[in-house]
Amino acid sequence: MFRNSNSLDLARIVLLGVIGISWSVVISVGAFLIVQAYSEEISKGPPFADQAMAVAEALESTEALQREQIRRAVTSRFFDISLEPGAAPASPDNFEASLLTFRFLTQNAFRGADRRPPKVSEVAGILLGLREQGPEIDALDILLSDGTRVSFLLRRPFQRRDDLLQQLFFLFLFGSATITVSMIAVYRLGNPLGRFREATLRLAEDLDAPPLDERRGVSEVRAVSKTLNAMQARLKNYLAERTTMLAAISHDIRTGLFRLRMRSEKLDDPIERAKALDDADEMASILDDMLTFARSDQNDVGFERLSLPSLLTTICDNLVDQDKDAVFESGGRMTVVGDPTSLKRGFLNLIENATKYGMRARVSTERLSEGRVRVTIDDDGPGIAADQRDRVFRPFVRLEDSRNRKTGGTGLGLAIVKKVMDRHSAEVRLDSAPGGGLRVMVDMDLA
Repeated sequence: MFRNSNSLDLARIVLLGVIGISWSVVISVGAFLIVQAYSEEISKGPPFADQAMAVAEALESTEALQREQIRRAVTSRFFDISLEPGAAPASPDNFEASLLTFRFLTQNAFRGADRRPPKVSEVAGILLGLREQGPEIDALDILLSDGTRVSFLLRRPFQRRDDLLQQLFFLFLFGSATITVSMIAVYRLGNPLGRFREATLRLAEDLDAPPLDERRGVSEVRAVSKTLNAMQARLKNYLAERTTMLAAISHDIRTGLFRLRMRSEKLDDPIERAKALDDADEMASILDDMLTFARSDQNDVGFERLSLPSLLTTICDNLVDQDKDAVFESGGRMTVVGDPTSLKRGFLNLIENATKYGMRARVSTERLSEGRVRVTIDDDGPGIAADQRDRVFRPFVRLEDSRNRKTGGTGLGLAIVKKVMDRHSAEVRLDSAPGGGLRVMVDMDLA
């Protein structure tokens, strides 16, 4: 499960696990305390009798016009009160007789010796509405002396389970908000590290990538971001200086080569003159390869949409004009995004190598199922041993030991191809062709 996870992902998982466990403990303890309080309230019963008798006595001693105000004032969460004037004939004995009956009923209902606290299962049943807990009396009436009936409607504890559910809901809501804020804090703390990781990976492929924001994250992350930005700037300056230096050297050497060619033209011996001119051309070609390799890291040219079959057709047609055997078989219309100049140079190196070292080049394209295209280049040459196929993409590596360009080249051709294809997120692989020889496969994304 954690095989492909990095340390940042593991730290997030552990921290979220701790938050989840803490949240579970808080919910469990809070729910237990609320249920315990609810259970104790049920076991004691509401102070129904004492409060009701006090209210009845207050109503008895109050004039009829003021009783409504008292009723509204003394209505509690344990019972409701209603007044019904003229419910019975007026009599001085009404109140005393009703009060005696009230006392007898409430004592039996609320002060029984067998009352016990309910179990957790009983409380759960009350919450689900499957069980009723509390006194069996729903309402009691008292007659006042003037014939007014005072009705006390008891609110049973099981009828107030909504209050308990509301408390549990707010507890859950508070805990959920806490864990949500904690998760956001965890990811906000880890996001700068994630962006730093992505920036380091992107830096290996693109030195012109936007620098990191040095104002985001904790102080350590800001310091590391500043260091990475400084390293990126130094690398860009180094590559720019290297390219400038090579360009200057190339210019100076080309000037000398031009004078050398001019002097070679004046040689009387045609054989020596031809050799001197070939050497000058060879040195100029080496300079071109080295300068192209040095500039292949720079992304100063914008990408654009281009037709891959048209690009390959142009390359093959130009080689055919040079009396080289290059055949292209198109797999349909395919559009890619890239730098036309560098892509043309990369594919030209591959196809030209096939015609040079493998007699002829057979180029074809095909669509892959994952939205990519594959360019295949087969030749009839001796091929490359399996243990040497990765090595040939390194700079200045040649399979032929001599330094003769006609047999081994400078060792930069495939290195240039690798840099160009990496810049276009393309994959280059070498394999054996079905009919013998070497097969080169280039997989790249379609536009």
